[in-house]
Amino acid sequence: MQISMKVPYDESQLRRTLRFLFERRMPSARPQGVALVALGGVGVGAAKFTDMFSDSALLFWASSALISCGVMMFFIARISVRSAMRTLPGYFRLDQQVLIDSEWLTVSSTGCESRMHWSWAEEIVETAEGWYALFGKSHVQLLPKNAMSTEEQAAFGQFAATLKK
Repeated sequence: MQISMKVPYDESQLRRTLRFLFERRMPSARPQGVALVALGGVGVGAAKFTDMFSDSALLFWASSALISCGVMMFFIARISVRSAMRTLPGYFRLDQQVLIDSEWLTVSSTGCESRMHWSWAEEIVETAEGWYALFGKSHVQLLPKNAMSTEEQAAFGQFAATLKK
């Protein structure tokens, strides 16, 4: 099997790839954010209720801090993706030439080339737009389906199935 494809730079695709990577690393960020906001809301309610009986300023401010942390946790994926997009080196914003064979995944762009052996791939995840090849916790390469012919998609799909551990 040998597949060669040109992958043009697509900012929205890069954002989706970063979001995919972040959500795999912190899958429970949104539920945790909702839980913190709810807990903070209960605390603020309790502080207002107990205000009639005692000084509850500490409970009120601690609960407000929980709400703030919950909101941050809820939006952390968007914040992280936006931050990553600002700090990515310029070569991430170039068109890529991707060469796939049975041993190597080679990605090259102007002034940069990266080769990964398939034995280093921890997981291959298929989505509607392509395959995410995960090499460690923070390295992912999207292999988009729209850059492949239907025969190449079928061949890579079979190959990816043999790589799954």
